[in-house]
Amino acid sequence: MKSIQDASEIQRLLKEHAVLEQFDTKELTFQCYSYQKGEVISSPLNPTEDILILISGSAQIYDLREDGTRLPVGCIVNEAVIGDMEFITGCQTTFFIEASEECLCLALPRERYQRVLHQDVSFLHFLLKEMTAKLISSLNLEITTSTLEEKVLQYLQQEAPEQEITQVETMLFQLRCGRRELQRILKKLCDEGRLERLGRGHYRLAEDLSEQRVP
Repeated sequence: MKSIQDASEIQRLLKEHAVLEQFDTKELTFQCYSYQKGEVISSPLNPTEDILILISGSAQIYDLREDGTRLPVGCIVNEAVIGDMEFITGCQTTFFIEASEECLCLALPRERYQRVLHQDVSFLHFLLKEMTAKLISSLNLEITTSTLEEKVLQYLQQEAPEQEITQVETMLFQLRCGRRELQRILKKLCDEGRLERLGRGHYRLAEDLSEQRVP
């Protein structure tokens, strides 16, 4: 983790990403951190003590099985909040959050602002929208699809930027599946002409499916 100390740069980022619009509370002192790909942002052994707003990059959420292998839980992208559950429940996370690529986060020390932010209606609405979006995205995949093949197509149609996959690793965590299983499905969809392979780990939904919806 690298701390960005330039106050003018922090103010620029706050303005560029309209972060202050999510708060009624004035005179909040934000910090800014960058994380490299593969760096753990938060874990059960070293939980974040901040409320983090991810303004660029993406991160994986996972648990560890007893044999040390990862159990995918989900994926978070731009403008997602890290530390929201800890803020709401007061309990530490049981999951690992790891940067899938370089990430930039604006941060508020949770303990310092805990009391005032519990009275901040705009911020609480912001958290509610964030958590609702995460829940709806997860439920839609589980309820409206029954096979991994359908989940892949629906993810590309509704969730993936430009209907493309650029990092298979990110998709593993979004769909909560194994790499070998996902690679098999991606190859099958390419063979059937429903996906186009643009390069290693880079796929795009075929044009004739881009305007359709997975049943």
